[in-house]
Amino acid sequence: MALIKCPECGAEISDKSNKCVKCGCPLNNTTEITSKPKKKKIILIIAVIAVTIVMVIIGVYFTKGNEKKDGLYDNIAWETSYEEVQKALEKNNVGEVAANDQNRAVTVYIEDYNNDKDIFAMVVYHCGNDGTLHDVLVMLYNDHSQYSDEELFDKYEKELSRLYGDGEEEISGIKWTTPKSIIELIYFTDGLVTISYTDINYDKK
Repeated sequence: MALIKCPECGAEISDKSNKCVKCGCPLNNTTEITSKPKKKKIILIIAVIAVTIVMVIIGVYFTKGNEKKDGLYDNIAWETSYEEVQKALEKNNVGEVAANDQNRAVTVYIEDYNNDKDIFAMVVYHCGNDGTLHDVLVMLYNDHSQYSDEELFDKYEKELSRLYGDGEEEISGIKWTTPKSIIELIYFTDGLVTISYTDINYDKK
């Protein structure tokens, strides 16, 4: 048998007693009183952890969203050097890579672009006189695919609108303006649809 102090009067009593023999204070309430703060503390810790996890998930979601809204093609930043662009494309291994040192341009030839059978793409990464990336031109050749030229144009209009919002209609096609890029979708000629990505600050330099 152990002795404990009554929380009410401080008298020493048996830990097996249901109430204090001196003042009559019920001892089972003591256990409830002392355990409640512990339970509240545990609940508070769990709540803090849960909120932290939710905030991290939201942060990751909005970060990814912002990356898309920037309008960078293939997630290669503007002003990336000609040499680094070439290395990145060779590492991605999405198609045949050809570099033109004289014109400072890297071209990637892609069969079945975006997993669309019989859509052949030639993607040209142009680097300016300063040797860094400022625009990307995607040329989509529609040769006997499941799409008509109009359907192919509509497909990419919907995809670009999903990423960047409603585009602005122009005589030549549709334009989207993002914080970092100007994107233009053009029905160039029979069998050819183009998408251009241009550094929004390029003309200012």
